[in-house]
Amino acid sequence: MINHRQHNRIFSLKDKEGNRVTQQDEIEHLLVEHFKDILSEPNINRAEDIDKINHHIPKKVTRDQNLALLWIISKDELEEAINKMAKNKAPGPDGFTIKFYQANWSFMGNDLLDLVEESRCSKRMHHGLNTTFLALIPKSSCSDESLGFRPISLCNVVYKILATIIVNRLKPILPERIALVQTGFVQGRQITDGIIVDQEVIHSLKISGAPGMLIKLDLAKAFDRLSWIYLEGILKAYGFDQQWIKWILSKVSCPVMSILLNGSPSEAFTPSRGLRQGNPLSPFLFTLAADGLGRLVKAQVSKEKIKGLHIYGEDISVSHQQFVDDIMLYDQATLKEAQRIIKSLSQFSRASGMEINKDKLEVFFFNTSLAVQSFLAHTIGFNRGSFPSKYLGIMLHEHQFWSANWNMLIKKIRNKMENWTHRSLNAPSLVTLLKSILQAIPNYQLSCQAIPKAASQKLVSLFKNFLWQGTSKTRKWALISWEWLLPAP
Repeated sequence: MINHRQHNRIFSLKDKEGNRVTQQDEIEHLLVEHFKDILSEPNINRAEDIDKINHHIPKKVTRDQNLALLWIISKDELEEAINKMAKNKAPGPDGFTIKFYQANWSFMGNDLLDLVEESRCSKRMHHGLNTTFLALIPKSSCSDESLGFRPISLCNVVYKILATIIVNRLKPILPERIALVQTGFVQGRQITDGIIVDQEVIHSLKISGAPGMLIKLDLAKAFDRLSWIYLEGILKAYGFDQQWIKWILSKVSCPVMSILLNGSPSEAFTPSRGLRQGNPLSPFLFTLAADGLGRLVKAQVSKEKIKGLHIYGEDISVSHQQFVDDIMLYDQATLKEAQRIIKSLSQFSRASGMEINKDKLEVFFFNTSLAVQSFLAHTIGFNRGSFPSKYLGIMLHEHQFWSANWNMLIKKIRNKMENWTHRSLNAPSLVTLLKSILQAIPNYQLSCQAIPKAASQKLVSLFKNFLWQGTSKTRKWALISWEWLLPAP
């Protein structure tokens, strides 16, 4: 914990002119102005673009579902929400953690129920409960600019309790509302679904020899830039009750924020757009908002303005995949198709306030001449990508079954082991580290990619050496066959 705090301390920052400031008040001023700018809604009219996107949203929320969302909060529902929340999360401005409410439920339960019911009935959020600290987490070890920090919101516990109750009511109805291509924060869907589709598309293009392109997108500061006007429009388009939308917007809008700089809160400011990362409700609202982009692309495909790609040997066509704000588009490598994609992305950006991160935008070409690749990349402003390329934490490859595809993961495991060389570990400790950490690292990649035999043997060799040698550089003999240590089939 102490190491984390020390790592997250900010001793200096560069301003817009590249000058380095070191005084606490100067750093605070830079950060406050930066986040004020990001979290401020510009004076533009989004109505026309919002209407065009909402035209493609199916009005699927039923009357019974709306009644369930707005139903009276029972004491049992409140207690269940509190008991399932993590005990020792960082406290918000009021200084309390959920453990306090869990420990004192017997005499605080009724008062807390009155408080959350008042919010439900009035469709408002008390000003004091809506205050938030922004904890800044560096994106890298050498973050020295305001852009290099991720703001995590530390909300008051009562606010989180209310948000958790709403989430528990909202989650069961999302799978039927959100398009299947969106795999983030929807029950029954996995992050690996999109990765498997990506690998199938790459494999199909390699086998068929058909020209095509994959466009990897990332939305810059997506949660921070989401327009509340757009969010309200999307919720209306889905058919959510106006009273429920009013209740939701009271949780989202008008928070009072202060940046925690080296443990001290900055001056307070009030944003006019964005969702707070750290608020239990934010990921689910963002998923609904991001679904607007998927629906827009799907509408363009149905009108044959965007053709997408055909999976070789299957009667399946694909055009896009989404995991929250990470997006992969599949299309034919022509100027007309690329322009239509850019037009749809621009329309979504104007409606939602979210912008494409141009530094992370990459296009991968298949079976396309270098002249066409250069022309498209230069004309549209795409960065040409190359494989291997990381997407959702997995390296995508043109050749799925090469052992070299696993070198990065093997290196990660080896580095983890080398970081433990200063520790003196006995046999039970080595077994615990091996089972709990080292053998768990490959699980994510194994869930969506088959491992070649040579790479598997390298991993087994690393694990065997760690178990018998530990962190020592001296070679030791194995005391028992590795096969005896494996669980029975």
